[in-house]
Amino acid sequence: MAENDNEVVYLRVHLHNNGVFVRHPSGYVGGNNFLFTDVDWAGMYVRDFFDFIHRATGEEFQNIYYCLPNIPLSRGIRPIVDDLDFAQFIDNGYEYGEISFDVDHNGNGLEEWWDDDMNLVVSEDNEVALKMMVYLKKNKTLPLMKPIPM
Repeated sequence: MAENDNEVVYLRVHLHNNGVFVRHPSGYVGGNNFLFTDVDWAGMYVRDFFDFIHRATGEEFQNIYYCLPNIPLSRGIRPIVDDLDFAQFIDNGYEYGEISFDVDHNGNGLEEWWDDDMNLVVSEDNEVALKMMVYLKKNKTLPLMKPIPM
């Protein structure tokens, strides 16, 4: 066994914080950008992830989204709500080599115009995300999105 076989391969993760979602071109603009290159994301549960983001930003948040690289926002956007979503986020990050996520601090994310000019295509890949967006539109927040106070 080679010496490097036991080394952890860290995922490059970009955090976009305090920006806003815009329609044309669709995306997340402004705010602060952070690059994490030495965090063991795979060793976390979604609650650990939420706590990490809360500590990193120093602010409460309502929603977290990630988008698959090189895919239009309207087709690649995914919410991170539970451990399954978080595991998929990590898997996608390793598949693409790096990944970005966006923090929505005030609940003014994509849910209000998701079905308008975004023209989201329903497929097996994004059906769960669509259901979550419908829930978000109705309830304005997700029950697991606030970090546990330390």
